[in-house]
Amino acid sequence: VGAAAGNMFGARRLLKQGAQASARKAMRKSHTTEHKAHEALTDSITALAEAEKRSKEVFTKAEERIAGLKAQTEKVKKNSLKFLVYFLFAFTLFLLLALF
Repeated sequence: VGAAAGNMFGARRLLKQGAQASARKAMRKSHTTEHKAHEALTDSITALAEAEKRSKEVFTKAEERIAGLKAQTEKVKKNSLKFLVYFLFAFTLFLLLALF
């Protein structure tokens, strides 16, 4: 009976040690998973910041392009108006010369 009790005590001790080892292993695994999740989150935040920076650059370039196109449009309008005025002046002069 004493040997059986000793074996039972030894078995309990082994189970307890095994449970502690399993718990330590699970904690290490949990810590590793947490570390990987933190790295993934950090990478995501970095990628988001880079994307925001690129989008701001693209937006700024688009605004500059729009401003340039507006200036070019105004220039074309002025040139068209000048051409129309000169054309009407020349046509009027031609008509006056043709009549007299």
